Amino acid sequence: MKKLVSIFTLIFLSITTAASAASIDEQWRLQRGDYGATHKSIQINDGMMPLETYSYLWAETYLSNGDFSRYICTNMTDKNCSAPEVYTYQALLPKCQSSTDLDCIEGLSSVNTSGLKSSAVFKQYNLEKHPNNYTGGEKLGISQNSNPSIWDIPEAPHAGGISYVVVAGAGGRKYLNDPAAPDQTIFAYLMPISIRSNALFDIAKCSQAEIEQNLTVAANTRCTGADFAYTSGSEVRCVAAYGTGGACLTPEKFPAGHSFELKLRLSKEPLGWFHGRITDPEISVIATGSKGVVITVKANPVQVPIFLSAGKWSDLSTNTKSWWLNDFVNCSEDCGPAGGTNADDPRKEIPTSLVELSQYPYGSFAMNIIKKLAADVGDKSVAAPSVWSFKTLKNNSASGANQCIVSGSGLKGIVTTNSTTYSQGAPEFKSGELSYKVASLHNLPDGSEFKGTYDLILNSEVARCLYKFSKAPISATIQVINESGVNQVATTTVNEKSGWLYLSAKNFTFSSPTVRVKLIQEGAVSSPTPAVAKKTTITCVKGKTSKKVTAVKPVCPNGFKKK
Repeated sequence: MKKLVSIFTLIFLSITTAASAASIDEQWRLQRGDYGATHKSIQINDGMMPLETYSYLWAETYLSNGDFSRYICTNMTDKNCSAPEVYTYQALLPKCQSSTDLDCIEGLSSVNTSGLKSSAVFKQYNLEKHPNNYTGGEKLGISQNSNPSIWDIPEAPHAGGISYVVVAGAGGRKYLNDPAAPDQTIFAYLMPISIRSNALFDIAKCSQAEIEQNLTVAANTRCTGADFAYTSGSEVRCVAAYGTGGACLTPEKFPAGHSFELKLRLSKEPLGWFHGRITDPEISVIATGSKGVVITVKANPVQVPIFLSAGKWSDLSTNTKSWWLNDFVNCSEDCGPAGGTNADDPRKEIPTSLVELSQYPYGSFAMNIIKKLAADVGDKSVAAPSVWSFKTLKNNSASGANQCIVSGSGLKGIVTTNSTTYSQGAPEFKSGELSYKVASLHNLPDGSEFKGTYDLILNSEVARCLYKFSKAPISATIQVINESGVNQVATTTVNEKSGWLYLSAKNFTFSSPTVRVKLIQEGAVSSPTPAVAKKTTITCVKGKTSKKVTAVKPVCPNGFKKK
């Protein structure tokens, strides 16, 4: 149950999120309405969550009976924060101030269709100081933490101006009895923004919950107020607060004809895989002297449809009710964060309770929601905002993934798609193929057919490990197989450069196809081996002395004659 209910449990009932007045998909937020206690909603939305918009440090201790304590810390010397079992942290990265800074944002730029690159100018942070900023991160292997940064790109104007917000961070868990630095997860979001005044009563932040608010430990993360408190149900989506006077940064649509490049300078190279909500990506990882790396990701934004099933219990179809009573009730750790009337366990008393589920976009449970409930929502998404983001994928080594994919150090690759849901972890290597499943509704909000994108950037050494290839160039074939086993007609491209293998499939349709990649290496052309000349032996004599000479063309020594 601990994974079922997360940071949102205590806030769903206190914040009204009625129908949004969003005019563009980027500004859409959950529509609740006044449905009373029987309202149910399932949302699959891979946009940036409020909890990702600020740094935090939690000190946690776990007991054998399953109970735990969690304290919100601003330093590591307070009574409850000095010696926990584990620290859980998130550190938003600041702008790099010097060439030696690590764990920071080195730069942002846009590239137009002519290839002209324009560097962004750092403007400010959204807040001078957030209540959850903390000191002492060096103990966690993080040198600093900051807040979302605002950058201007005059050469890439959008409907709301020229400003963009970068929210990039590192997170992890540091066990006090483990001297090693923690393996960090990395995430980064880029969004065009405008400033909207009088939108918020309060910023999104984590506040210590009182014991009477906790109900049961399994029902919350002992953190209240983690979402934005909007001044009105008609307010559009806020991606980050702007100052403390009620203003917020509102997302805008990305301008057409521009790709964007983000550079992060990190103290160590991330492990494993990134998942991206981008298309046509390019990546580089460059060491910065004695330690640290600069990771550069250049890509285009992509539309990612949002799935929503919502309504009063009496208005739900028999099929949707069955999903709630069976799939949801038995979902165990597969469910995303859920909240509602029964804060200790939202799976109780389903027909008469209020439940709001924010489902993770990855894994078979999420993909099955699309498959089972597509018809009930008209096989159409509720919104399809443009997104530019990437983050560390959950490691799937425990599921028997190939060791070439999950073991060893460094970044193995990036897999990106615009599909609402997708496979958890890195692509699966089976029967000589890399396979990756996706699932989305067939249509966009305007009724037009949704076309899929898939990009795989694979470290060339990983590819050679999988197939036992030599250093010779690699090629590939890509297939997009639909549910009937038929190969769809899709635009595919493959190339290899600078140590990375780039593979792409575009314009395929849904609901739940599988992308299959097979790598190929032509046999290397070897130089012909010269034939070995046959040697012969002769006997040479000089008086009573004889000598045998063996050679390709044997010749008797001076003074000797051939016998």
